[in-house]
Amino acid sequence: MTQSSVPAVEPRFTVPKPQAELLAYLAGLDSSRSADLLTKLTSLTPRVFPVGALKQLVADFTDSSHSAEQIARAIQALHYTRQSFATISDVEFVDEAARAVLANDGVAPDESRLRALLGQLLSLRAVAVSTKSSRVVLDNERHMHDVTLYSDLRPVFDLGGTAIDGYVLIHTLKISYSEQDEDRDLYFYVDEADLAALEETVSRARRKAAVIRSDLGNARMTIIGDGS
Repeated sequence: MTQSSVPAVEPRFTVPKPQAELLAYLAGLDSSRSADLLTKLTSLTPRVFPVGALKQLVADFTDSSHSAEQIARAIQALHYTRQSFATISDVEFVDEAARAVLANDGVAPDESRLRALLGQLLSLRAVAVSTKSSRVVLDNERHMHDVTLYSDLRPVFDLGGTAIDGYVLIHTLKISYSEQDEDRDLYFYVDEADLAALEETVSRARRKAAVIRSDLGNARMTIIGDGS
């Protein structure tokens, strides 16, 4: 392990210690495993949410302290940060990132290997495109991440509350979403007409998406999907 020659200048950004440790771990892989890792990562196809695919690609490079998900998120986080500093060159960014990693106490990878790794990871175009796509998709005030429909019967009692006159079928639509980095839920009562309208609206959106994909395919334009 060589002594770092990075000057004691504050980097423009910080790299959290867990992420720095993961990058140091990857920089410490032997040349053969490092080449294998980059070959696998190069096979990624652009998608809006790449972490799942990245986890599969790096699964053979984990150990007891570094999980596939941690490695995948560290690689994507590097690209997120790169896109926040688009006005500086790749060489300048690698220098900043290396200093940010080495600024963490107890993180001391070989500096030349760390710089080489950072440059190689940043050269992965599919990861860069995927990361940018994620930012574009999520650049909304609210982002829905789950939807659930509950159906239940509720009794209707008589005036004295001593007998059940009948039941009503209730459908409750739950929308789970994120807003300002907080997870939130909204609940809506929907009737049979609402369900039919929702179904038709979703079907129409799928039909329109198919038409758009077909037209863009004929024009040799690419839609970046979610990888499914």
